[in-house]
Amino acid sequence: MSEARQAMEAEVAPIDDIRSSALYRLHVAGNLLQEFLEGLFRLNQILARWNALPPEEAATEILSCCGSRAWARISPPGGRSRTTRLSLPR
Repeated sequence: MSEARQAMEAEVAPIDDIRSSALYRLHVAGNLLQEFLEGLFRLNQILARWNALPPEEAATEILSCCGSRAWARISPPGGRSRTTRLSLPR
């Protein structure tokens, strides 16, 4: 996480103005980046758990979580193949 924050700090150049300082804005940007990356990590863990479940159980969890019938039907009969695993977009 600290490497991501350092990379962001090297790329972001906030301004000082009457509403807030550049240092404060840099701190807020780091917090937003951390929150975003932690959310991706949590989502990836959920997807891994769903992929490990039998198709019927995964469909039930997906529907109760987000109501997405399209995701619930993503697996072919007989289980998910390697190419139909749920994953984060790249």
